[in-house]
Amino acid sequence: MNKIKISDKKLKILHALGINTEEDLLAYYPFRYEHHVYVPVSDWNIKQKVCFEGVIKEKITTKMFGKNRCMQTTKVQVGHDTIAITIFNQRWFQQYKIGTTLTFFGVVQDEKNVVISSYNQIPLQMQLGITPKYNKKAGISEKDIIKYIKEAFKVVDIVDWIPQHYKQKYNLIDKKTALLNIHFPSDSLMLKQSIRYLKYEEFLKFQLAIQQINVLKDEKFKEAKILNNIEKVLHQIPFQLSVDQKTAVKDIRNDLSSNKSMYRLLQGDVGSGKTIVAFLAMLSVKTQTALLAPTEILARQHYENFKQYCDNVVLLVGSISQKEKNSLYQKIKQNEVQHIIGTHAIFQENVLFHDLGLVIIDEQQRFGVNQRKTLLSKGDNLDVLIMSATPIPRTLAMTVYNDSDISIIKTLPKTKKTIHSYVIPVNSVKPILSHIEQKIIDKEQVYVVCPSIEKNDNEIRNIEEVYNSFEVVSKGKYRVGMLHGKMSAEEKNIIMNKFINNDIQLLVSTTVIEVGVNVKNANTMVIYNADRFGLSQLHQLRGRCARGDKEGYCYFLTDSKEELALEKLKVLSETQDGFLIAEHDLKLRGPGDVLGIKQSGVPNFILGDVIDDKNIMSIAKQDAIALLSTIDDYPYIKNNILTHVDDYLD
Repeated sequence: MNKIKISDKKLKILHALGINTEEDLLAYYPFRYEHHVYVPVSDWNIKQKVCFEGVIKEKITTKMFGKNRCMQTTKVQVGHDTIAITIFNQRWFQQYKIGTTLTFFGVVQDEKNVVISSYNQIPLQMQLGITPKYNKKAGISEKDIIKYIKEAFKVVDIVDWIPQHYKQKYNLIDKKTALLNIHFPSDSLMLKQSIRYLKYEEFLKFQLAIQQINVLKDEKFKEAKILNNIEKVLHQIPFQLSVDQKTAVKDIRNDLSSNKSMYRLLQGDVGSGKTIVAFLAMLSVKTQTALLAPTEILARQHYENFKQYCDNVVLLVGSISQKEKNSLYQKIKQNEVQHIIGTHAIFQENVLFHDLGLVIIDEQQRFGVNQRKTLLSKGDNLDVLIMSATPIPRTLAMTVYNDSDISIIKTLPKTKKTIHSYVIPVNSVKPILSHIEQKIIDKEQVYVVCPSIEKNDNEIRNIEEVYNSFEVVSKGKYRVGMLHGKMSAEEKNIIMNKFINNDIQLLVSTTVIEVGVNVKNANTMVIYNADRFGLSQLHQLRGRCARGDKEGYCYFLTDSKEELALEKLKVLSETQDGFLIAEHDLKLRGPGDVLGIKQSGVPNFILGDVIDDKNIMSIAKQDAIALLSTIDDYPYIKNNILTHVDDYLD
């Protein structure tokens, strides 16, 4: 930012806020607005938000509740009326003397009694109308941000790139007016029109990039694969496939035997049976296949399970010796092995496939774009299956995939047991310790999850502290283990095997157990500082429970008082529907996070909401497809908006 005069200190804070250019300043929209309208005292209603200018008439009285909480009361003169006001936990209010004029904002409690939320010494007349409120950090004020935004308007060349016929069709204002009114709204109508324009622009830019990817994807062709008969394998499976699983297998086999390259999303809730569908896909082809797992624990688990159906499989993970790796590299290159299951070790330059025809990526959002590109470059005739246990709401999934390229397993196995979930309003295990110990007495096992590995300055429970406390509490009655990401792969495997074999009854862990860990005897989970985790992540974690023939119990511990955090945990305590949870998660996080494509440049929408604004998204998708069909008529879109489309490609 060299066109605006900003001190180095303030510039550093702006960078921390994600503001690096003058254009970023214009896109740094207010997170909310305060609408201040003066209403005479005679027209006030109970519970109404009001603002007024008043003169303090009485000495302020202060009542303390404990060390830091207080209540202050006084009376103020508002025109010809005398109003009683109450202010909580703002001790500095007592500095004001009788006769001081202040502007107050609050909620009417009864006829002439108002609870004040804020006050200042700025005349009320100067504060009426719509006031934008910006997120800020220590060291930079809202006044600074507004000043810089005003300066940015003077130096930025605002390009209104939306084609004129779309603006006319949807009755959209121009971009400069939209930007001006989102920061400095002249009235409610203009603010609404500004938000409408900017939402459409966000969605249209997103859809142009995504639909361009789909065009390139649809142009990819390959040789149709001759499929193996899998009837024998189906009879080996110790359970009946659900209708959804059968449909998914059929869709995948149709894709494999077609001339169009498969790029299919297989999504389903935790424990819905995606893995067996992936195995059947691998066993369907005569070429080499690669199954990519995000963790070594999960890769090993897939490997052990797959061996039940096929011997021609190897495990390629980082922890095996270099000698073993070199041997595997030779076997893979010479086509001596058909199925390779592994982690990021499969990306290594030394891994050369003889005839890679199918790639399956498990938990795709956990891999970087460059990693996925590297794997996909290892074969010329590839089909791709992407699995996700974090269900993507159809509204969002349809922006990246065509309807025919999505397979959903919604029906859970009939044997799947319920997980009872409870929010415990303290960050302590004491209220549920007896339940935990009873489960261990009943020969069951327990997970305890912590958000942090080591001690920190925050009020976050760390794994070392929790592990030590359980070591003391257990008094040798049960064995406690510890598992976290800083351990070597060998150490992790030793601990996990001990837990699987019930040599450890209570496992204190970080989120390394989030995906794929399948210990059928572990049916209870305790999560410390549950408010610190994402919704879908919490749902994934508790999915480690009830994987056998017993019901599960999950306890979310939190001492948070934040409304949003408690609302998030309430959702989890009321539903086990991963698709419903994903919709809530989408509101809390950006679509890039949910789709696993944030790092590839897909924007997290600033204003748009893909659930609430799905109609705008749908229109933007249609318009993007139409624009791409005549893209040469729109040089700015072609040369500026679509220039970075490669960043999106997987």
